[in-house]
Amino acid sequence: MDKRLLSLAAVLGLTLTGCGDNVAEVSNQCEDLYKNENYTEAFPICKKACDLNNGYGCAYIGVIYHEGNGVEQDYSKAIFALEKACNLNIGGGCYNLGVLYNIGKGVKQDLQQANQYFQKSCELKDSYGCAALGYSYNDEQDYNQAKIYFEKACNLDNGIGCSYLSALYHDGIGVSQDYNQAKIYAEKACNLNDGNGCYNLGSLYQDGIGVTQDYNQVKIYFEKACSLGESSGCYDLGHLYGQGQGVEQNYQQANQYYEKACTLNNGSGCVNLGVLYSDGKGVKQDYIMANTLYKKACNLNEGTGCYNLGTMYLWGQGVTKDEQQAFQYFQKACNLDNTEGCYNLGVSYRDGIGVNQDFHQAVQYFQKSCDMNDATGCGNLGNLYDNGEGVKQDKQKAIHYYQKGCDMNDNTACFNLGLLYADGTGVEQDEQKANLYYQKACDLNLGAACNNLGIAYVKGKGVKKDQHKAFHYIHKACDLNYGLACKNEGIFYKYGNGVRQNKITAKESFGKACDLGEQLGCDEYRKLNEKGY
Repeated sequence: MDKRLLSLAAVLGLTLTGCGDNVAEVSNQCEDLYKNENYTEAFPICKKACDLNNGYGCAYIGVIYHEGNGVEQDYSKAIFALEKACNLNIGGGCYNLGVLYNIGKGVKQDLQQANQYFQKSCELKDSYGCAALGYSYNDEQDYNQAKIYFEKACNLDNGIGCSYLSALYHDGIGVSQDYNQAKIYAEKACNLNDGNGCYNLGSLYQDGIGVTQDYNQVKIYFEKACSLGESSGCYDLGHLYGQGQGVEQNYQQANQYYEKACTLNNGSGCVNLGVLYSDGKGVKQDYIMANTLYKKACNLNEGTGCYNLGTMYLWGQGVTKDEQQAFQYFQKACNLDNTEGCYNLGVSYRDGIGVNQDFHQAVQYFQKSCDMNDATGCGNLGNLYDNGEGVKQDKQKAIHYYQKGCDMNDNTACFNLGLLYADGTGVEQDEQKANLYYQKACDLNLGAACNNLGIAYVKGKGVKKDQHKAFHYIHKACDLNYGLACKNEGIFYKYGNGVRQNKITAKESFGKACDLGEQLGCDEYRKLNEKGY
């Protein structure tokens, strides 16, 4: 059930006259003292009202005992008082009694009994009871009944009911999809100061659904949602300012809204605030603060927070480097279905980082990340099948996972597919197809792929020989800091293949190759240096 419903609601009382002036006077006094949070004085007055069989007095006594305001907390006494209030036909008493049965406080949890109290509450025109029933039916996927009770709640001016009704029309659940109706109910919810309603209304303006896209309206409604304690409104405002979407980019403003979202226990807000501290955007760079925020997000079961904290431990940023601790956070991230967490668990097991090397486990976690459409996870899974590590070698499965990774733009997966087609391993040799995969990997900025494509143009493998195109791709590969390509670029300049001969520039290319660990580049650099270039 929605957390907004799982708390005792304020008892809706009316100023009483007649029906025993003494009872009315006591009841009104009870209500005034309670609403002014003067619980110590309210308790004996409300108890007197309850003893006089005034339902409102009993309902307030129930809430006071439940919360332990001015008295020792006592769930049994809370239940007794609320039962009496409900028997006296006070809707708020029935609703609050339903809440206690729903969460199992003071009584054994009993959802059926809870719904019976919500039903009576709703029949007594208590809007929270109607909303609670609506959510209960929604949870059971009985959307027709959910609509009926959300509608009753909304008609009783319950913002939560209107907000959920808006969502049903937005998603077309239990009703025909109708964005205009979604807007109408979100608007009413927002006017009733329901933060979620304001947020939903802002989202409609952001997406241009049922209304003309209007970022001024987006900002207005997200700001109201945020001010009403709706953390998603604060988070999305932070995102707008961080991305400069519909507003001028302003990292300081983004920080303020992410901070408020985080304070409201929005895990994503904590993560994004942590990222800004980590990157030093809008605030002074502070890895320690970033880690504090990531830890809070992780404790709130936000997987990205756990993953980010894991990377900080892995690299020793703001914390002492600790690969085992990193592994633990990647584990929690993956358990929370964070794809990067699962992928990094795969890497940890494959390479023995923070845990004993175990290719079988690596396969399991790369598989999980791939199933969640993580391109790099699919590519690495393909590599394990390609090499027979942790699984029986299977080139067909390798091709399957390389292809899946490549389709999702993992450059290494595309490159490895190119290698298989170039060599005819597990597939019929096809140099043209190999070049297509090298081309895609090169377009995705993998230097090795650009180099192989350049060599294909040098040798005329699957393409017509073309020294100019060959130089183009090898030059790009060198710019991407692929050492072998820089050595090859030096050869082009040294002999004037596909480019004007220039041995000084050749020496520079060989020097870069050497700096990137390519020994042949060092040898060629030394030869030209000895000749005075």
